[in-house]
Amino acid sequence: MAAARGTNYSVSVNGITVLVTVSAGQVSFSVPDFPAPIILVSGQASGASSPQASSLAAVLNDPATAAIARIALQATASAVATLAADPTSGVTAETVSQVVTTAGNAGKANGDNSVVTAVAAAAAAANPGMAETVVRAAVAADPSAAFDVVTSVTNSVTQANAASTTQTIVSGSMTTTTTTKATPTAAEVAATAQSLANVANAAAQNVGSTQRVDATVVTATVQTSQAATPAVTTSTTTATPTTTGTPTPTATETVDPTSEDVVEIEVPSENTIVTVFATFTIRLSAGRLVAVTVNDQNNTVNVRAVTSVEGTQTAEVGDGGSTSFTVPTAVTTAVGALTAEQFTAIAAGIRTALPGPIVTVPGNAIIVSPSS
Repeated sequence: MAAARGTNYSVSVNGITVLVTVSAGQVSFSVPDFPAPIILVSGQASGASSPQASSLAAVLNDPATAAIARIALQATASAVATLAADPTSGVTAETVSQVVTTAGNAGKANGDNSVVTAVAAAAAAANPGMAETVVRAAVAADPSAAFDVVTSVTNSVTQANAASTTQTIVSGSMTTTTTTKATPTAAEVAATAQSLANVANAAAQNVGSTQRVDATVVTATVQTSQAATPAVTTSTTTATPTTTGTPTPTATETVDPTSEDVVEIEVPSENTIVTVFATFTIRLSAGRLVAVTVNDQNNTVNVRAVTSVEGTQTAEVGDGGSTSFTVPTAVTTAVGALTAEQFTAIAAGIRTALPGPIVTVPGNAIIVSPSS
């Protein structure tokens, strides 16, 4: 459980390992069976092996936590930069600068400027309009990273702003839209590199560093990298309902041939609630079993005859019609108390499923709904 006010932090979970990193403000969090809350301030993180405050530099220097901490910082930078583009979000350029500065300070302590370079690139890719803010903060925190930061941000910005072509093909009820991003032009790269190099050189001078970035070298480096990278193509296929009644669920597939070795950081455009599923088995008369899958929305109950127990189990005598069976606590914990409509749907599903087929009552759509 974490509590925060006016802060910027991330929580990364990998199995039983939980890593908390703080970029701004102060966060307190508690761990079950641990005697006291842990207090973290900006530039600190909790270690993976034990719930205690550590410097972010130490966490980044620990092989057990370095990778997840890097991803957490990149994801945080991407998220706040995205939100900073929305004037109603309350997230400002200062918030983005704080995240980048935190990464820069931590990397500088370890003599590793790749941390702030990756964080700056993630922020600029999410919000190209903040590229100068990102470069200024990164170089002020760690002047030794100036060239790498300008190069990575130039690449991110020009890639994000590159022209794209879109092709749509309709075949029956299927519509496929393919978008291909073009390689940025030499003029675009050169102009961006020069602008960001000027910002970096000024930031370095302001903190008393003699570090200087040559825009010409940045341009050549970025162009070489982009020329070696295939154009990014994404393809989305949607199914259009062909009959009246319940709409056909939309299937979306995104293909990016260059993403095999790339860590994808996805930032939601709004808060979302994703349906949670839980399964339990009802034992009927004569040892017959039915597995019931319910979700945290009211519209979906899946009932099917099974040969072995799935999930937690509740034993009852009688087939169909009865809604007196006990729903295991593990199920209600996951999805909440079942409604009368769900009980009715389960009873109907049992009667239909016993002969063999899988039955979903009344629909099988996966729900992803915006929260308030």
